[in-house]
Order: sequence, then C-alpha cells, then structure tokens
Amino acid sequence: SDLGRQVHWLLRGMEVQSSWLPSEYSRTVGFASHRHFDALCENAAHSLISTLAFNASLADDEGGDADALSVSMRVATDVVDAVLRDDAMASVLKGHVQANLLKHVVDIAVESARGNSSAVAENIIHCLKE
Repeated sequence: SDLGRQVHWLLRGMEVQSSWLPSEYSRTVGFASHRHFDALCENAAHSLISTLAFNASLADDEGGDADALSVSMRVATDVVDAVLRDDAMASVLKGHVQANLLKHVVDIAVESARGNSSAVAENIIHCLKE
C-alpha cells in the first residue's frame, strides 16, 4: 500500500539518521523523517481512538459509523504492520513512544470489537504509561 511505502521510507530516513549520518547532519537531514513518522503514528492513533469514542457515545439503536471505523482501523493497522515488518528498525522502535501508542490503540479497537473489556482497560493503561 502507499501508506506502507511511506512508513518504509520514513523508517529508512530514521535509520540513516541513527546509523550513518555524522552528528552535524543528522539533525537537519534525519530529523524530518523522525518528525513525520511521529506525526503519522500520532494522527493514526488519534483518528482511531476518536472514531471509537464517537461510536461508543451513540446509543445502540443509533449505530455507529462503521465506514469511518473501518478506514481508521485499516490506516492504523497498515502503519503498525509496516513497523513490525521492518527488521532493520525493530530494535530502535521498541522504545518509540508514538509507535507503541499506536499499537496499543489498535489493540484497544480489536479487543473492544471482541467485547474484552479487561484487555481494553489494560491497553488504556499502557497508553497512559506511554
């Protein structure tokens, strides 16, 4: 997908920044990739959690916006999948706040759909810790 390619190239920029660039260049060249990757993760998490909250606020008979939830979920899972498939950056991203936050938000959506409220609560706590 286009989003997967975007994540791939943002991660390549971060990899170059962390591994190969001299310190005087890493701030100007590699920092942009890091900032854009952070924003991508934050925006995907915000969109998904906002859609979940909106759907949860509606009465059962009103239904929710299934299309918006589907799109938000697809975007978020595409980003998470692209991150998880990237072997070169896996160790660097283990402590990455925005990527971890996005993963927990995706887990909230999945567990909410399954009706597993304890797992939802656990992932909310993980989000708050991030």
